[in-house]
Amino acid sequence: MEATPVMRGLVRQFLWIAAVASLLAADASAEIDTGADPGLKLVNARMIRETLASRGHSTRTSAGPDPDTVWFGHSFTDHTGYDGVNPATIVNYWNVYAGVNFPSVNDANNALWDFDNTTGFSRYIGDSLAGWWPVVLPYSSAAGLTLTDDNRPWWALDYGNQVNYVITQGAGGKRTKGVVGVWHGDAGKNAGSAVTWSPLAGTKSAWCGLRQHGDNSTKDLVTGQSFNAVAYELNGVNSNVGTGTAKNLPGYGDQWDQILYRDLQPAAATNMSISFLYTTNMSTRIGTTATTRTGWFHGDPLAVTTGNFISSSAAGTSAPTDSFQVYVGAPVNDAACVYSDGVTRPVYDKQRRWFSEVLRIFEAGVPYYEIFSASGVTDTTLGAQSFSTTIPGANVDAIRNASGNTTHIVRLAFRVKTNRGFSDLDTRVNGFTSHGYGAAIIDNVTVNAVNIGDFETGEQGGVNAIDNRVGASALNNWKSTGKPPSIYMHTRALADLTYNDLCGPPDSPARQCNLIGVVISAGNFDDGEKMGDSRFVSMRETSHGMLSPTINLVTPVSGVNNQGLSSTMVNATDDFYIWYDMYAGQFNLTFSGDSWQFGAQSYPAVQAGGAVPTQMNGNKCWGEIHPSFLIFNPEPQCFSDIEGVYGVGLINDANPTGVPDSLRIYIGVQQQCFRFGISLGCNSADGAYFDNISLGFTDLPAATQTSSSNAI
Repeated sequence: MEATPVMRGLVRQFLWIAAVASLLAADASAEIDTGADPGLKLVNARMIRETLASRGHSTRTSAGPDPDTVWFGHSFTDHTGYDGVNPATIVNYWNVYAGVNFPSVNDANNALWDFDNTTGFSRYIGDSLAGWWPVVLPYSSAAGLTLTDDNRPWWALDYGNQVNYVITQGAGGKRTKGVVGVWHGDAGKNAGSAVTWSPLAGTKSAWCGLRQHGDNSTKDLVTGQSFNAVAYELNGVNSNVGTGTAKNLPGYGDQWDQILYRDLQPAAATNMSISFLYTTNMSTRIGTTATTRTGWFHGDPLAVTTGNFISSSAAGTSAPTDSFQVYVGAPVNDAACVYSDGVTRPVYDKQRRWFSEVLRIFEAGVPYYEIFSASGVTDTTLGAQSFSTTIPGANVDAIRNASGNTTHIVRLAFRVKTNRGFSDLDTRVNGFTSHGYGAAIIDNVTVNAVNIGDFETGEQGGVNAIDNRVGASALNNWKSTGKPPSIYMHTRALADLTYNDLCGPPDSPARQCNLIGVVISAGNFDDGEKMGDSRFVSMRETSHGMLSPTINLVTPVSGVNNQGLSSTMVNATDDFYIWYDMYAGQFNLTFSGDSWQFGAQSYPAVQAGGAVPTQMNGNKCWGEIHPSFLIFNPEPQCFSDIEGVYGVGLINDANPTGVPDSLRIYIGVQQQCFRFGISLGCNSADGAYFDNISLGFTDLPAATQTSSSNAI
């Protein structure tokens, strides 16, 4: 019997899952981080020419309703459905559609992202990225080296804070899947689905947690995003477990630094009494494998210094664990904030902050105090726990009268800080579940007998409500905040970038690619297009990329869907191929440490379940991002590449057919200077550019009749 694409897809997924499972099994602690590298592949222009020649019969675009290869990407014809007046008429927001792949040709049937053509969506939103999402992946390469975590601090960034994701590309404003801060007022089990906790008092409490996919009962009014799994779609990699995801929401995530704060103006020489109700439901586990155990940054990631970088390697069994912390201190001056590296800068984003942008923790003579901390799981059968303390007037005055604190404000901050690898985002791997409770819940925050935090009032509802609008004062409102890690992928004119192709300048007929006009640069615009960020050691190494707009693979029985795809097209008998042009100016791996990857993200995946399977098990969500092996090229060349995603096990979804309902493709880069002992060539700015990206649904060629004996 001939293998169907479904069978081939399932076999590939099985082999890939088995390989990853064997790696995990080798780690007795079952920690989610193995530090294993995904393997290397050399690619250059000559190799691609040979590959394309061998596949030429199947990757060509032929005539008919289902050609050998159907290409998919941004269409040069308007398929949005927009009537020019009513946005509700839009049926294909990013104007992605099936068609042909003719880079640098103005063909109305073209279906590729060239980042020059803006047909369709330009009428209602300007977005130079054409709907692609720049992302940063949790750094997970140890390269076989045993380094203490202070010598690989790029592992310790708050990658989970991608829940606070935002980009600012084009006139469309701050496009996001995230929330300003995870802390929010929530009705718990009295709203939505699968949340298991009841408010600690009244009808709502402040919760540091996220609901499961599809639960839109509570929304961030600033970003318009619900407090649910969608905020986590751009975070996480390689959950080749079960049915495509390790997530188990509702719950909380790894490497969070989520803060809820409020400003107070107590009288001079007056004690400050603070009380509140709380519960915590967090893992107490820590990583213990020397190659991967990871601490965290206390204030911000700009300096790996004592007091700011809390090392897991150095702390041993006392390494930082998921924690709920409460502080009082002086508010930062947004125009002149002092950071961990001792440099004074303005606060860049007043809505999304590091802890050092909430309290003045790095200024001599300016005190701040941790007044409470808790970890582990509160016995939820006992209900709300209570805490109260009185801060002596002398300590209050030390904050009120700190230099520059002319309005005598004392800032109260509730904080959830989590480590790497043991939250609800890793349930299938580590076995932990918060049982739908999330990290922490608080209520009835009282200061000097005045309840300033019952959280009954909805967001932006007035005094004592959570209100993250920039103009709302923290003296009247609570602020919820968290700062996402930096993202780098951006558009830029090729003419403004370094370009030293061996085959000549962009207009040379000898070139082996069609890179032209506006391209995607993987460099850091703020650091001269260097890879990563050479200014800060914690950001020196990076693993980042971008995800495409969603590709709809659900098709009707006959005809095509809203993106021009039919059932016979998506049921490709060969593979799904990612095609792209690229300039490999800095991918000499052993000199620069740089490589690139492709990958995919699939829907649906199915959550792990947990102690309440009837409420949580079976929830469908997006799976994690699956990046490929690392690809490199020692020569500065511009060329086209084509890579299959099924063939290397990058599609992992819950559908029995092996074909997901929805798909996003990934293009990314990774830097490993530490692996090769690189200093001089590290953080290269010699060029990492991508263009003309398209996805091909490719069938195997039909069998050729060679004699009458095989005629039908």
